[in-house]
Amino acid sequence: MEKDYSRSISLICPTCASAEFEFDLELPDDQRTYSCAGCKSKFNHQEIMDMNSETISRAIDEAKEDILVDITKKFRKIFK
Repeated sequence: MEKDYSRSISLICPTCASAEFEFDLELPDDQRTYSCAGCKSKFNHQEIMDMNSETISRAIDEAKEDILVDITKKFRKIFK
């Protein structure tokens, strides 16, 4: 069974630091509006992604590192 490298990232409101948002999943990303459950601030998809880019980048880097470690282990096992 292959390892699951997916990650769940909690986006944070830049105004109040809440991690709870209301949004319509049926809308495409470019039409979606995120409303903070804490302070009711509204953000479009690009804004919320930009404001959380550091958290997103960190999660991507962690996933890359996990993948690299596992690939290295597999290659060592194959070429033993």
